Amino acid sequence: MKIYIAGKINGDENYLEKFKNSENHCIVNGWETINPASFPRLGWKESMRRDLKLLNDCQAIYMINDWKDSKGATLEHWYAKRYELIIIYEN
Repeated sequence: MKIYIAGKINGDENYLEKFKNSENHCIVNGWETINPASFPRLGWKESMRRDLKLLNDCQAIYMINDWKDSKGATLEHWYAKRYELIIIYEN
């Protein structure tokens, strides 16, 4: 299963570490990961266009606990619900 990782990036100095830890968690569970934090940062709209295309190729989304604090992750969550992807929430 291919899973997209979603959470707060903008305004979080530790987002790279947080996303890497989440990616490692997903890999241990046997999932192929898409980690948007590993791609170059673009403007918000450009990043979201790219990230939604990546999400579209996934069967699931992994929501990091702070996702509600992110406009982008909130949009990704809505998209996942709308297109009936599996949604996994961080414990």
